[in-house]
Amino acid sequence: IARCHSISHQQTGSSFVAMLTYMQLAIQCQSFINTYKERSSIRRVYDDHVAQLPNAPAQTTFNRWNAIGCKFISLATGGSIYILVLIVGLDMQWKIATLGGRIPWEVGKMLRQPEMCKTPTLILQCIIPAIAWIRSHLPLSVEKVFCPSLLASIGLNETLNCTNLSVTNKVLDAFKQNNYILPPRHFDSWMDCTTAVVEVMIVIRGDGHISMDHRVNPSYSYYTICTVDQALHGIPEVSVIWTTFDREHPDNRKFPAETDRNENIFWTEQEQVRAEAGVVIQDLDDLRNKLDQRYANGSSKDTNTYLHISMDAFQGQVNALDLRNADDSLMAFICPTLPESIRSNLLSSFLACFDGNEVLRMRKLKDDFHTDDCQDQDTQIEHHDGGDQAPTDIHPHYMSREDVSRTNHSQTLPCQSRDILEHQQLYDNILLVFGELFEWIDDVIKECLPTEYEVLVELAQDLPDGEVSPVTPFLSLVVNLNISTLGH
Repeated sequence: IARCHSISHQQTGSSFVAMLTYMQLAIQCQSFINTYKERSSIRRVYDDHVAQLPNAPAQTTFNRWNAIGCKFISLATGGSIYILVLIVGLDMQWKIATLGGRIPWEVGKMLRQPEMCKTPTLILQCIIPAIAWIRSHLPLSVEKVFCPSLLASIGLNETLNCTNLSVTNKVLDAFKQNNYILPPRHFDSWMDCTTAVVEVMIVIRGDGHISMDHRVNPSYSYYTICTVDQALHGIPEVSVIWTTFDREHPDNRKFPAETDRNENIFWTEQEQVRAEAGVVIQDLDDLRNKLDQRYANGSSKDTNTYLHISMDAFQGQVNALDLRNADDSLMAFICPTLPESIRSNLLSSFLACFDGNEVLRMRKLKDDFHTDDCQDQDTQIEHHDGGDQAPTDIHPHYMSREDVSRTNHSQTLPCQSRDILEHQQLYDNILLVFGELFEWIDDVIKECLPTEYEVLVELAQDLPDGEVSPVTPFLSLVVNLNISTLGH
C-alpha cells in the first residue's frame, strides 16, 4: 500500500511537470516567432529550430505539442498555475489536452470573471476555494521554466512565484495567442488567493527537477491534493421513529393506481395535486404523532391525505430520520446534512456533464413522448443462467442451450449496460463530477443503516475482475431525462 501510494504521488507530480513542459514549449515557440521581423508561424519555428535536431519529431507531432501547451496556458491564465494542479489531481490533463476549438480559452475567461458566466456558483464555491486550499498547502515557484525574454518584459528574473496571483497574471498575459486577450480578473472573487504565503516550499526547475525548501517538514506529502474535505463528511446522529405500518396488511398489498393508461394519467395528476396540498409536518414530534394516528390499525384509512415532510421540520436538528415499519424493516430514510458545497452545485454540476448541450426542457405529462427524447443509463446489470444439470467438464463459454438460437455468454456475470458504451463520455463525466456526492451517500448509509448496507453492498463489492461499483453500495446508477413517471 505504501508503494502504491508513493507511485500515485509520483505520477501526479510527473503529470504536473509534463503540463509545465508543454507550456514551456509553447512559450519558447512564441519567443522565436517574436524574433522574426515579418509575420511568421509555428511552421517556420519547426523548419528553423526543430527539423535539424537528432530524432526530431514529425511536424504534426510538434504542432500538437504546441497546441497542448497553449491549452494549458489558457487555463492557467484564467485560474492560475494552481488550476493545473487541480486538473492533475482529478486526472483530467489528457482529456483537456484533446479539447478542441475555443473551449480552454472560454473556460479561462469564465475563471477570470466568474460572475459573468452561466455557472458562477460552481466557480465561486468549488473551484476557487479548492485552488486557495492547494495554494496555501502547496506553495510553488518555477525556475527557468519560462523563457527569460518573457519574464524580463514584466521586470522579473528567471524565477516566478506561483503564489503571487498578480505577477502570474502578467506573465501569462504576455503570452500572445491568435486570439483575444482574456478580460481582467475580478480580484474580489479571487480574494482568498491573494493572501501572502510566508515561504515558497517547492521549486520546479525548467529541466523538470523538483526540490523542496529544507525547512519543510519531510513527512509533508507535497503531491497530495485534498479532493474531499473530510470535515464536511460528518455522519449525523439518527432519530428513529417506529410505526405500526404492517406491510402484510391486505390494504397495503393492493395496487392503488389505475391500470388503464389513460385512467392512470388522470389518477397520477390527481395524486400530484393531493401531494402538493399535503399536511405539512412541523417537527419530528409532530411527525411521530401523525404517524401513530395514521397507522393505528396497521394501514391508513385516510388515503386522500399526504404527509409533507419538509426540510423545515429539521430546523435546529442535525439528525437524520429513520422511519421503521411494524416488523422493523426500513420504511424511509431522510438525511438533511448534505454538505452545502455539494448541495448548492447539484444543478450546475449536472448540466456540466453534458458538455454544454441543452438537455433540460419542461414537458407536460400529457405531451406526446417519444423514446428518442429519453435517455436512461444503467451502470451494472445482473443476469445469471441457472446452469442446472450442465456438464462440469466443459467451460461455460463453450456451452449452448438447445432451445434457443443464440446463447449470450457475456450475460452470465454482472456487466455494464450497453448505454454506458454508447454514452461513455457522459458516464465518465457523471462519475467525475458527482464522485464526492457518491462517497458521501456511501458513508451515510454505511454508518446510519448498517444492516441494509450489508445487504446492498454484497454484490457491489464482488464484481468480476476486481471492479467495484462506482456508486457503492448500489449496483445501478440511472439517469432519467425527459421522463415523466406515471403511478406505479
